Amino acid sequence: QDYENPFNSPIRLFHQSLLKDSLHQPEHLKEVGDYLFKEKHPEEAIYYYEQYLKSNTFNADICQKIGYCYEKQKHYSKAYQYYHQADITKPDHPWTIKHTAICCTHIDKYAEALACYRQLQKHDPENKNLLFNIGACLMELGKYEEALPIYYELYYHYDNIKTWRAIAWCTFLCKDYEHARSFYAKI
Repeated sequence: QDYENPFNSPIRLFHQSLLKDSLHQPEHLKEVGDYLFKEKHPEEAIYYYEQYLKSNTFNADICQKIGYCYEKQKHYSKAYQYYHQADITKPDHPWTIKHTAICCTHIDKYAEALACYRQLQKHDPENKNLLFNIGACLMELGKYEEALPIYYELYYHYDNIKTWRAIAWCTFLCKDYEHARSFYAKI
């Protein structure tokens, strides 16, 4: 290429002298952030949302969006911080709890992730993904005996290879080698 593609660089209109005063208005910062969020430009959206928060009252929805942008970039600690802030003013929001749990598993906060998944399970007790995540957190916490009944419940209702692997590993760690061997044979 002989030229630099202007569309490959961040869209930071906020820094352009012609637009700076106009875009510095909080409602414009949020609008630009929302546009960038919708168009899947998380890094740029974060910039505008954070500028918006600096000049405006706390907003749980914006914190959720910033957290999600950080999560999409795999910056789980930062995402976790923003989800926590959102939870303070908008507590027990299922979407925030779910994404907090996801981040917790990536930053080795398995006890907190487990608490989040259990909280979500109260509203959706039949959700197999929640059950599997609860089992995975228990495994990470070394609570194999607690995880095993959860995996067996999944086995009886949603028999699949993912469940077989979990049971095989869990029974092995519980020193139930006969059952572990039978599930490994299925794999």
